[in-house]
Amino acid sequence: MKDIIEILKQNGGMLTSDLSDELVKRGCSEAAARQKISRAYSASKGQILRLQYLTFPHRAKFAYLKEEGYSDRFYSNLYDALNKTNSVYSHTFNLLKAHYGVLNENRFRVYSSSPEISSKHIKYETVLDNLIKAKLCEYKNINNIRYIYTTEPNYDEKRAIAIEKIELLLIDMLKEWLKRTNFASYRAIDKTTNYGYYFWDISSPSYIFPFIKKDEPNDKKIQHGFLVADVVYNVVDETTIKYFINKLDIVKSHKNNRPVIPILMAKGYISEAFNIGRQKGIIIVTPEILFGKDIADLFENLLYKLSNIAAAATKDIEEFLELYDQLAKIQGSATHLYGDLFEFMVGAAYREFLSNASLEIGKLISIDTGDRKEIDVYMKTTDNKIYFIECKGYAKKTLVGEKEAKYWVEKVPLLRKWGTEKIENFDKLEQHYEFLTTSDFDDKAKEIFNTFNKNTKRYQITYKNGREFIALIKSKNIQTKDKIIKTISEHYLKMEI
Repeated sequence: MKDIIEILKQNGGMLTSDLSDELVKRGCSEAAARQKISRAYSASKGQILRLQYLTFPHRAKFAYLKEEGYSDRFYSNLYDALNKTNSVYSHTFNLLKAHYGVLNENRFRVYSSSPEISSKHIKYETVLDNLIKAKLCEYKNINNIRYIYTTEPNYDEKRAIAIEKIELLLIDMLKEWLKRTNFASYRAIDKTTNYGYYFWDISSPSYIFPFIKKDEPNDKKIQHGFLVADVVYNVVDETTIKYFINKLDIVKSHKNNRPVIPILMAKGYISEAFNIGRQKGIIIVTPEILFGKDIADLFENLLYKLSNIAAAATKDIEEFLELYDQLAKIQGSATHLYGDLFEFMVGAAYREFLSNASLEIGKLISIDTGDRKEIDVYMKTTDNKIYFIECKGYAKKTLVGEKEAKYWVEKVPLLRKWGTEKIENFDKLEQHYEFLTTSDFDDKAKEIFNTFNKNTKRYQITYKNGREFIALIKSKNIQTKDKIIKTISEHYLKMEI
C-alpha cells in the first residue's frame, strides 16, 4: 500500500491500469499488482479513493489520494486519462472547457457524443447524471434556465453566456446560407434538430443531386439525404473535434440511415483538428470562410463587448451602438441581441446621469436555493442609492405581460434578501426597483405592479415604457442621448414584429 501512496503522491491521480504498470516496473507481477490495488482502497482507510460512476476501458478506474481530490492536478490528470481513452466523458469536458466551464442544458445535449436513445451506447442523459453524481458537474439555474457547470473553480459565466449568444447568431446565419445554397430543405430546416438519435444545432433533409433517387422510375416518393451541422465558437483542437467525429461515426454505423453531409463551424482550428476533420469527410468551416473577414471580425468584437459590457457602457458607448448597427444589417442577427442592446443603453444612460455610480450589467447573484439570478442593470452610487433594473428590449407590438410582471414582483424580495445579506447597511440605502421596456405594458402587467406598490410601503416598483424612457433621456444632460434615442427609435419603436 505504501508504494501505491508514493506513486500517487509523486504523479497524482491516474488510471488503475497505469498504476498497475507502475507497480510492475517496481517488481510486481501483473496479477500481484492488480490484487494490491484492489486491496488498497479498504486497507488505506479512505486515504486512497477511486472515482465512482465513470468507467474506463478494461474496467479501469481513476485512483487518487483523498488529500488531492478535486484539486488542479486531480482535474488535469483526469482530463488526460479521459482523452487518452477517448471516453465519451472526455468529449463532454472538452466542450465544457471550450465554453469556459458553463453550458446551457440545450447546448450540452448537442455537444454530448452520446445518443439520445441507444441499446449499444451510453445515453447522453446517463453521461450527465454520472457527472453530477461524481461531483464533476452541477446544475445551476440562471433566471430559471438550467445550465451545466463544471465543478472546477475557474469557470467564467460572463464569457460562456456571451459565446452562447454568438453561437445562436451563427446558427441562424448558417441556416440561412444553407437554405439559399439549396444544401438544406428550405421548409424543414427549422423544424428538427434530431437525426440519428443525436441532437444537432442544425439538421435537415438534403435534396442535392447525388442524394436524390427513386426506388422505381415512376415512384413519386423521392429518397433524399440529410445534412447535420454544429457550431462551436472557439478554436477547436484535435481532442475537441472528437465529439463530432464520434457522433458522425455512430450515425454512419446505422445501416438504415441515409447519406449525410456533416458540417462543423468553429471560430478556428489547429492544424491537427483541421486535417482530422477533412480526413473524416467533414466540411470544416469558420465564420470567415463562409461570411468573410469583416463579419468574422465583427463577431470577435461582439464577444469582447458582451464579455465586458459594463466597461463598454462606460467607455465605448458609440462604438457598441455602431457595432449593433452593423449586426442589424445581417439578416436575423440583431433580433438575438435586442435584450443586450437595451440593457447596454440603460446602463450607459444611467451611468451618465447618476453621479459617481458603479455599474454592472448582467450581474449574476446566488440566492438561497443555489440558483443564480441575473440583475440586468445594477448600480450603486456614492450618495447611498442602489438601483436594480429589469430591462426588456421588445419590438413595439410585443407588450410586457402578466408573466414578466409576476416574475419581477417575485424577484424583488429575493434581491432585497440578497442585499440585506451581502451589502453593508443595505436597509439604510435608498432602494430603486425599476422595470423598463422599449415597448409598453399590457393592462394586467400594470395592475400587478400597481397592486404591489399599494401593498408595499417600504419600497416601490417604478415602470416605464419606451417613450417614457426616451423622455427621461431627453430630460437629462447625457452626452450620447441623441445616439441612444436614435437607436431605440430605429431598432425598437419602428419594428412591427
